[in-house]
Amino acid sequence: MIFDRSSSDITEIDPPPTLNAPDDDPCLWLEDIDGEKVLVWVADQSARTLARFGGSRFEGNRDTLAATVDRSRSP
Repeated sequence: MIFDRSSSDITEIDPPPTLNAPDDDPCLWLEDIDGEKVLVWVADQSARTLARFGGSRFEGNRDTLAATVDRSRSP
């Protein structure tokens, strides 16, 4: 909704998409963050990412980054 400054009427224009009234966004279903389809997709994407970029090099980088962040939070 927008407010028309020339009058006191509120004019409704193209409402944002929702899961119940989707728009042309092919990824709108990802907004249902607790939905089974989304959780399965996220798990699949995580598995594919770890298969490609995981391993000892990833673990070393993760551990170094975690130590750096932990150190920067110390008083």
